[in-house]
Amino acid sequence: MAVQVKFEQVGTYFKQHDKKAIPGKLPNRLNDDPDLYGKLKYPLALSLGCKDFKDEGGGDVYESIFDFTRKTANRGTSLKETIDADIFSNRSNLTTIATASKFNREPSEIIALRKNGVIFLYKNEKSYEGKYGGGYNFEKYMTLNEVGHPHNPNEKVSNATCSKVVLRTSFVSRKETIKVYYASEVDAVDKNGNFVEMKSTKSDHGKWLHWNSQKHYFQSFLGNVPTILIGRKDQNDCVYQVDKIKTSEIPKMDVKWKVQNCLAQLFTVLNKIMSKLPDDDQAISVKIADGEISYENAKAEDWNFIHPSFLEYFER
Repeated sequence: MAVQVKFEQVGTYFKQHDKKAIPGKLPNRLNDDPDLYGKLKYPLALSLGCKDFKDEGGGDVYESIFDFTRKTANRGTSLKETIDADIFSNRSNLTTIATASKFNREPSEIIALRKNGVIFLYKNEKSYEGKYGGGYNFEKYMTLNEVGHPHNPNEKVSNATCSKVVLRTSFVSRKETIKVYYASEVDAVDKNGNFVEMKSTKSDHGKWLHWNSQKHYFQSFLGNVPTILIGRKDQNDCVYQVDKIKTSEIPKMDVKWKVQNCLAQLFTVLNKIMSKLPDDDQAISVKIADGEISYENAKAEDWNFIHPSFLEYFER
């Protein structure tokens, strides 16, 4: 089953510490210093600025994109008309579904809940403490600050704020089209206005292809991001090499997965969810384990991840 993907950028926004959105703001500019690419003469110590790091970026299930959607909507329009999509999600849910396979056996549960003619997807997962800030520090090294200067290496690392792009993506197979409205975090923007994804890993290229390439590819692909920066780090959490990889080139490498198989799986699951939720106030649980996907009925009243005030805004 061939699946075509068509991206439409709705807008961008800056997520503040309080999870409110500032529409229109772009992420930090990419640092183009050639000394930061390839084999590095001076490794990047990811531990700098990470003392007492606290994960303040978690918990933003839908708060910031709800705020963006309210602020950019035309008053008097319904939610369905406003987002012009069948499903309201985030990039993480789509990536989880697309990459569920024998190569990625991580168990997950996604709740699908229909409200106001729109199906909302929510990943039911436990929060955890102790998140390390090294990945965010890599982003700090590779971007410029708001006045266009490199960040101070000792600057405290924080993930309390971030930039996001809002996409309306159409998945088309045969004569069927499924539209999904979602937000995707963006790490940087280059001098040509293209978004850039950043990852740091202790894996060499071969291990990265085997263990990480599928997830990293779909995170970038579904975010409509053309370039990924891979920071190779040693056992001391120092990045010694930075590789710039075109997202479109990853499937051509020695990988064990195929893009169309993953997209077909994503389309099939989204289509199944829609068929199982024909009416409002219905819910199902999509469970992923050992690469297998199953569906169970769920009680809509058990899930309250959609704030009533958001729905009420479009009912006025």
